[in-house]
Amino acid sequence: MNEKDRSMSKNRLGQRLLVLLLSAVLLVSNGWGQEPPSNPKPVPRMQVIPMPYNQASFQRDGLELTRYHFGPGLHRPFLFPIIGPSGISLTRMGHPHDPESHSHHNSVWISHNIVNETDFWSDRGKGTIRHKRIVELQDADEYAYLIAENEWVTSEGKVLMLETRRITVLPLADSEWLLTIDMEFKAINQAVTLGKTPFGMIGVRMAKTIGVNDGGGTIRNSEGGVNEKEVLWKQARWVDYSGAVTNSKVEGITLFDHPGNPNHPAYFHVRNDGWMGASLTFDRPREIGLTKALSLRYGLYVHSSLKTSEAIETQWKRFAFIETTSGLRPGPLKSDLNLARKARIIATSTHSGYVAEAIIDGVVGGYPEGTSAEWASNGEKTSAAIRLDWDQPQTIDRIWLFDRPNIHADQITAGQILFSDGATITVGELPDDASAAKEIAFAPKKITWLKFVVTSVKPATQNIGLAEIAVFAPEQR
Repeated sequence: MNEKDRSMSKNRLGQRLLVLLLSAVLLVSNGWGQEPPSNPKPVPRMQVIPMPYNQASFQRDGLELTRYHFGPGLHRPFLFPIIGPSGISLTRMGHPHDPESHSHHNSVWISHNIVNETDFWSDRGKGTIRHKRIVELQDADEYAYLIAENEWVTSEGKVLMLETRRITVLPLADSEWLLTIDMEFKAINQAVTLGKTPFGMIGVRMAKTIGVNDGGGTIRNSEGGVNEKEVLWKQARWVDYSGAVTNSKVEGITLFDHPGNPNHPAYFHVRNDGWMGASLTFDRPREIGLTKALSLRYGLYVHSSLKTSEAIETQWKRFAFIETTSGLRPGPLKSDLNLARKARIIATSTHSGYVAEAIIDGVVGGYPEGTSAEWASNGEKTSAAIRLDWDQPQTIDRIWLFDRPNIHADQITAGQILFSDGATITVGELPDDASAAKEIAFAPKKITWLKFVVTSVKPATQNIGLAEIAVFAPEQR
């Protein structure tokens, strides 16, 4: 190639490079090659994160609250740690002074000592609660939950029960939180008998520093009992175990029994050495037939300080009417336990767009989210009333009333309940905005109707009403 050809070749190469460079400039100026505009979706505050080695971490704002362990080598699934508001675990693995024979004390666990004569409680027993599969993981700002299936298997490989378990974590104020455990048990091939025993269905092994003996902690129950002598084998709605986690901080866990459980209020197995449990079959055995499943719900309120009984009771009432979204079972408001759902409803007046029957729909809700889930009177304040009528006499001993949830506007501050037997009960202020139930308990009575009359309201009230009313029989508390 002569000098002229070389010069022409260089010119052509330079022209090509110039064209490529200009093309690149044009593409970049038109947005090609750039990242699309960012439009991230909101990050849920509560998340359940799958982890290695068959674990799932429940987190709030990226910080772990508890972890579910369900590996194939375990005798049973369990939750550890249970992180308190200070960032320290309030539970431990095993008995602090007898770790060998109490190796089954796995922080928070579900089990039972006698299932068709098979021991699923201790690690030396011949039963294993075997994880089968994770069905669902769900994140949201208000909760995170996991649904798992477990098989209760004998050492011979026989599956006695299929358990569906839903573990839910709900955030509360001041770094506190609520753990709920819903379970549904189905017998496989033959009926299952849960034998008479104090061991099962739920156990909690507290941290050593919280125990009464080791740390100077305190046990209390809903009936006013204090420590093992007054709480052991006593029936209660809840038991609280609180104690020191540092030299300057006290925290604790309250174990809640649910009013929908078949033996509520449960007998509690509680010891000063740092353990508590709710006993399902302390008084008698229970059978799970082939055609009807057994549903249970327990809760753990993880809290700061030594809470007052009133503060714990408020949290128990919130726990009692939380409705599960998993379909495992309805809460007490939507179940047959709520006798109000069988009644006819008569109101003194009803505001346009509202329905009086909404007070027995099993939903604690209403304005400003909508008007279909609550009753609002038509401009009434005092003297507004709602009446429940039954076709057949009902024996009852407990009523729950929920105020309207309309953001600090209408509130009932006093009222009266009139019964068909001629009795009257005075009712104090309802928790504002349906934040909790106002529980009215009394000696069992047989009635055909009851009427709630409003006698006092908050000054700003315009249309007094109720979000929900629930009525329970003695055995359904």
